Amino acid sequence: MIRHTLSYDYTEDDNDPDAYRFYDRLIELLNTVTEHANDVNQGLAIEYDDDLEMVSLRRKWL
Repeated sequence: MIRHTLSYDYTEDDNDPDAYRFYDRLIELLNTVTEHANDVNQGLAIEYDDDLEMVSLRRKWL
């Protein structure tokens, strides 16, 4: 298994241009994972811990 981490540091600047790059990349990755899951007839599951310290997106066996 290969893991990739996409991160974005906190900023109080609502107009921070890096925020858009982060969310654009996040959407690209979600689209890629969704397409792959559909190709192999699987769903997706978002898993997270109680403190929302870790959020994972996984393929879900149907």
